[in-house]
Amino acid sequence: MGGLVILVLVVGLLAILFVATWTVRRHGESDHVDPRWRPTEERFVDPATGRRMRVFLDDDGGRHYVHDGR
Repeated sequence: MGGLVILVLVVGLLAILFVATWTVRRHGESDHVDPRWRPTEERFVDPATGRRMRVFLDDDGGRHYVHDGR
């Protein structure tokens, strides 16, 4: 019985981690482009997700990363 409880806890924790990795945004990542941001020519593949990202700059020099959709 105790082994079953541990198994359920481990499976639940793995499910939570799996969902969190797909829903939590990383530093500077956004799901939309603010009209005040200026696009750059820079694009890169995020090594953690494998997604192609496009880089935008704001007026304060901050960098924002938006999924390129490809």
